[in-house]
Amino acid sequence: MDSEISHLPYNDTDSHGKTNINIKHSLDHGRLDIIRDSIRDAVHNFKHAFNNSDNERKIDVYILNSFDDYQEYLKSMGKTMDKGVVSYTAMNNFDSDKHAVGGNGADVYVYLDQEGNVNQSTLEHEIGHAMQLTNLGLSYILPTAVREGMALYVAGLENGNHINDREDINALSEIKSKNLKIDEIIRDGYYSKNCYSEIEQ
Repeated sequence: MDSEISHLPYNDTDSHGKTNINIKHSLDHGRLDIIRDSIRDAVHNFKHAFNNSDNERKIDVYILNSFDDYQEYLKSMGKTMDKGVVSYTAMNNFDSDKHAVGGNGADVYVYLDQEGNVNQSTLEHEIGHAMQLTNLGLSYILPTAVREGMALYVAGLENGNHINDREDINALSEIKSKNLKIDEIIRDGYYSKNCYSEIEQ
């Protein structure tokens, strides 16, 4: 089951306040620095936009070596991914019956493309979900549309400015095509087609 993870020889830890990030990877330092910067930015953006309290939280980020490794590892965990799903975030706190109970731990899974890079927007989006999961159960009280909107917002910030207009326009167009009212948008369960998170289920 852990063969794909065993191919990740390096383990690096960063702390952003009380948010502790553990990165398992096989990257050189140049590429790792880019990933660390994206994670730092996503954590900061989430705290700044949604919650500046500094609760203890731990996020494990797995940078798998290929899309095949990513799919195989998630399959070994019993997760069946829809076609086109390129990232996954889940709680890592479970009770004795292996049911997720929330709390302050989350795992993020992304993979390297053929050039050996990680899609930084996808990574920041998933860190946004991980911050939701580890934020004292915040994910449980929010509808899917709000959770996805928060993650998209975190991934779309650059130097404090929102740059994600294209994805916002696409999302709004999809909502508009359904002629939904504001409360119906929240109940509709809109979610991004480009990522998958346990909190979207």
